[in-house]
Amino acid sequence: MHSTLPMPTRPLELDDMSDRSPMRASKSNVLSWALPSGTSARRDPAIRRVLAQAGVELQPHPQTPSQSPWPSQSQPVDTPLPQRPARRVALQVIADADGLAHGYELLYRDARRTDASGIVNGMQATCEVLAAAVLDLGLPRRARGLSFFVNVDRDTLMSPVVEAIRPGWGVVELLETIVATPEVIERVRQLRQHGLRFALDDVDTLDDSRWALIDQVEVVKFDWKCVKPTELPQMLAKARSHGVRVLAEKVETAADVAAARGLGIDLLQGHAIARPDLIVAPGLPATSALAVRRARLLLEHGPSNESIATALAFDPATVWRIWQVADLDGARADTPDRPHLISDVVADLPRPLLQAWLTVLQVVDAGQIDIAWTYAGLVKARLMKVMARRVAPQDLVLADEAYLLGLLEHFRTTLGIAMRDPDLGVRAGKRLESALRERRGLLGALLEFAQSHYVQPTGWLPAALAAIPGLTRSLSTIFQEAHQWARERSETASVLRRVSGSPGVVDSSRIPLTDLASDATGARHHRPSNRRMT
Repeated sequence: MHSTLPMPTRPLELDDMSDRSPMRASKSNVLSWALPSGTSARRDPAIRRVLAQAGVELQPHPQTPSQSPWPSQSQPVDTPLPQRPARRVALQVIADADGLAHGYELLYRDARRTDASGIVNGMQATCEVLAAAVLDLGLPRRARGLSFFVNVDRDTLMSPVVEAIRPGWGVVELLETIVATPEVIERVRQLRQHGLRFALDDVDTLDDSRWALIDQVEVVKFDWKCVKPTELPQMLAKARSHGVRVLAEKVETAADVAAARGLGIDLLQGHAIARPDLIVAPGLPATSALAVRRARLLLEHGPSNESIATALAFDPATVWRIWQVADLDGARADTPDRPHLISDVVADLPRPLLQAWLTVLQVVDAGQIDIAWTYAGLVKARLMKVMARRVAPQDLVLADEAYLLGLLEHFRTTLGIAMRDPDLGVRAGKRLESALRERRGLLGALLEFAQSHYVQPTGWLPAALAAIPGLTRSLSTIFQEAHQWARERSETASVLRRVSGSPGVVDSSRIPLTDLASDATGARHHRPSNRRMT
């Protein structure tokens, strides 16, 4: 279940137990990757302490110019690094009867937001866990083949959020607070038909209403501390008669482990196996609540992928996260065919999955927007798009590719994770990757141009662009247009509204919903009704 109490940050050692447990799962498979040498986050003292406690060695790995995967012109010194708040999530190993890791339960470890009773809001906790584990830390990619159990209460189950937990890596763990009403049973049945996987959390009696869901789940978790010994045989028989695996949680001693194994329990979880591992890492830059809400409203009205892409394109942080989701769970995630346009990223995601993650972002990331970082990304992308239109006015695809390439370069140079830590990066189409790595083709020339003109027009053009008549005389106009466009969309009410006294920061959680602004091409889209969202 959700917990807000701090937990030990290392697995339980045998010396910590008076009865010397005969079995232990190996140290977290996930921690074996934890922020390896070379990632930007390894310099954080707090992270180094956590990794040291977990037994993960960090060797010095200086990045010399000769080792850099980027050409020198790809590293502009004036590009601002984003503000990245610390994210925390805990993982507890779930082991099989032989002590091998079957998966992990994701545990909430940040109680910043509570309701009037001081109890953590269940949907908030689930969204925080998903954002930290899937987007900020990339855990499903790092531990492929293992299952991540995510706690879900009734409100979350009935909301779009639950569909962010994909069957390829996640199990929806239905909390003990859920009552199996007809609405709940029907909701689980429908989600099960769409492939979602379920487990029942903290079952300790035969009277639990959630037994009505036994045909829809694959794991039932018995609370080893609370289950009555007189009812345990019947509970085991009931679960096994439906082909459901049984997990004993809160096994704390070697005696608990031996007793569970003697009864033929399939899976084990508790301090006798491993204590929760706390992972701390820098979070990604906050998204614009307004951009997310616009995209959600568009989804409700069923517009084209291009219209949704336009709404997302005004916020680099939102594009980055949706691209991560597509790279993990999109239609082309396991194919060599990668996106060249933001609309490709949107098209890769089933609408329920896109709606789920936009809801997650709206819940957790409606906070402090880094204007400087957003502005820098929009300037680069817009410079490339405007120049692409001047060079090839009839090629609209080239202009959109150039815009996405500008954002991708911004992500990789400022976040510093895609090349050295591919589990947190995203993969683009071959033309974009070739331009990014080798500066090939017209896109490569456009990228070189944007890098050299980001701060001020220099008058220099790559050879592929210098041969175009009259282009040099237009550089000042192109520069001014790109900066004005980015400024309007990163600081003013067209996208973000300044409501905070802090310079360079906007609190997007207080931004009212407004009509859709014109897109990057100047076209206007249908304005959806401003109806209340659930």
